[in-house]
Amino acid sequence: MSIGVDELPRRIVLCEGIHDTAFWGAALKRLGCSKDARDPVSGKLGFASKTGAFIRLFQKGQKPKWKPDVSNELIGAATQAVSDIVLCADLDSFEDQPDFVEARKHRKQDMLRLPDGVSLANGKRPQDCWDSSSLSAVFPIANQPVATRVSVALWGAGCASDAGIPRKQTLERLICAAFVFAYPGSAWPVEHWLGSRSAPPALSLEEHKAFAASYMAGWYAKRDYQGFFQAVWEDQAIAEQLERLLQTTGTWAVIERVAV
Repeated sequence: MSIGVDELPRRIVLCEGIHDTAFWGAALKRLGCSKDARDPVSGKLGFASKTGAFIRLFQKGQKPKWKPDVSNELIGAATQAVSDIVLCADLDSFEDQPDFVEARKHRKQDMLRLPDGVSLANGKRPQDCWDSSSLSAVFPIANQPVATRVSVALWGAGCASDAGIPRKQTLERLICAAFVFAYPGSAWPVEHWLGSRSAPPALSLEEHKAFAASYMAGWYAKRDYQGFFQAVWEDQAIAEQLERLLQTTGTWAVIERVAV
């Protein structure tokens, strides 16, 4: 089914891998977006926003970068209107209560350096394109009907690293925290299982993946790991906690803006 409309500005979400895209797709579906829309430019399938704009979930296969990944999409927006470009990134800190507002502000200069080679309307300078209310950059590109907003979807959860919740601030931590808040009884079985391995590896940067995979195996084994990142949005209790946690980090506003 073709839903894409040539005249509507596209929205582009740059994801690291299949789990980010699965999580985004389920969140967009919850917000009323339609699946199986067709990109009027590439012909590839994606989502249609609630107003019919095409949403491309671009799986990079590695951590997306401001340059060249986002900058290339901004250059493309000069010929095909794009209203939103979103870079997805794990916060990657080990603080329980990080300052997500400051973490977003730290991306400001990365965003404002993006328009090299892109003509902005009315002689606008990149340094004047920062929107402090949304902590994003809004670039009015010459000869395009809408400005292009560049945002970051910053993954993490501001909560105590209690039983069942990994420490590293990632998408997995966000999902595990939402799971534990929705179903507190699930935390200790996961914590006990991971702690009871006869020769557990030293805690590493992959600890967050071990926690998420344990919830998947214990409660959503039929869905596999990718399906787990979708299933959390299909459970009302977990989805409500995801929304709450995402609101505190500012990422929920980014997801809602893409979905409109």
